[in-house]
Amino acid sequence: MNRREKILGVVANITNNSIISSVTYGLVTTVPLMVAGAFAVLINNFPVPGYSDFMAGIFGPNWRNFGSFLWDGTFGIMSIAILLSISYSLSREISLTKRNNVNPVFPPWFPWPVLL
Repeated sequence: MNRREKILGVVANITNNSIISSVTYGLVTTVPLMVAGAFAVLINNFPVPGYSDFMAGIFGPNWRNFGSFLWDGTFGIMSIAILLSISYSLSREISLTKRNNVNPVFPPWFPWPVLL
């Protein structure tokens, strides 16, 4: 067995792990929130001289409020979205592999006290 086959075996074991695949799925589902928050940060802090004055001239002195609200709305709820999506995908993965009769909608609500 050469080095390449050993590495492929380790990678296959990692990708077949239900916990790692659940975390991956949970993080992938929150990518749209991350992109929206990143655009809000980009709009508020665009690195071009005179951009702030230009935007203030068009939208008024409080033009950064929209980006701030968008950032707060996306990154502020991202921890909740990640909690729900990871726990949902983990319960779904476990119920599929172990053939349990667990509805994957209910287990995501048990980690709430830990988050709060």
